[in-house]
Amino acid sequence: MLGNDVAIAAVASNHINPWPDGAEFAKVAWAHAINAAGNAGTGKFVRVEFMLKDKKKYTSILGWRFGRWKART
Repeated sequence: MLGNDVAIAAVASNHINPWPDGAEFAKVAWAHAINAAGNAGTGKFVRVEFMLKDKKKYTSILGWRFGRWKART
């Protein structure tokens, strides 16, 4: 999980319910992979998901805008 400065400040001040406007997040996902030694790690890139909080602009979807970018398989 990745967050912008607004999201990081909200976590630091425990102001996450509700999240402040301007908070942005990204989640990067990879497939699970096991190497020859039996150790778990990241495999093939799968997707990135995004979230942006703006309660005035996205009122119909509870103040959140979502997006997803999927890798080609």
